[in-house]
Amino acid sequence: MQHFKSWTIKDKYSEKPLQDIECVSDRANSLWSRNLKNIVIEDGAINIMGALDTLEALDYHFTNYIKLKDSKNDVCNKHEVAAYLNRIGQLYYFIISDFTKKYVPNSLELMSKVNELKIFRMKNTAHRSIDAPKGEPAYYKNRQAIVLLGFSSYLIIEGNNTQYLLPTHSESGETKWNCFTPEIDHKIVMNESYQLMELIIINIT
Repeated sequence: MQHFKSWTIKDKYSEKPLQDIECVSDRANSLWSRNLKNIVIEDGAINIMGALDTLEALDYHFTNYIKLKDSKNDVCNKHEVAAYLNRIGQLYYFIISDFTKKYVPNSLELMSKVNELKIFRMKNTAHRSIDAPKGEPAYYKNRQAIVLLGFSSYLIIEGNNTQYLLPTHSESGETKWNCFTPEIDHKIVMNESYQLMELIIINIT
C-alpha cells in the first residue's frame, strides 16, 4: 500500500493546465495524478494520500465557514473553525514527518502559516489547556479555554474578516496574541501547501 503504483489519484480537470484549477486541493490532486508515473521511490504513498485528504478537508471546512458566516449561523460556524484547526494539526505533523523532511529538509520553514496556526490546535481544539495543562499559568488556561466559545474571543477586522485570538504565555511573562483570520490565512496555507507538494514531487521523480 505504500507504493505509488498501488494508487489511482483522480484528476478532475485533466483538460486544464494546473495553474487554471482554482481550488488548490483539486489542483494538488491533479498535480500528483499527472506525476504518478514518474515517481521513483518505493514508499510514501499513504503519507501523500493522507496529506491530500487533509488539503481537501481544509478547503471543505473553509467553504462551509464562509457559507455559515454569510448565514449568521455563529454556533455552527465556530465548529467549522475548530474542525479546520484540527486539520491544521494533521498538516503540521505531515510537514515535520520523517517522510517529508527526507525530501524537503526545510519543510517547516516553507510552511510558516501552518507553524503559526498550530498553536490553536495544540491549546484549544485538539484539547484545551485547562483540561490537559502543559505548564501554563492558570490565567492563560482559562483564557485559552474560551477561544471558540464567544466571550470576546474574536474581532471583526478590516473587510468584515473575522480574527480569532489565542493568548499564550511567553518566557518574558508578556502575553503573546496569536491570530487566526480564516479569510486571509486559508489562502496562505493552501498556497504554501501546494508549493510543498511541488517540491516533494521534484525530489521523488
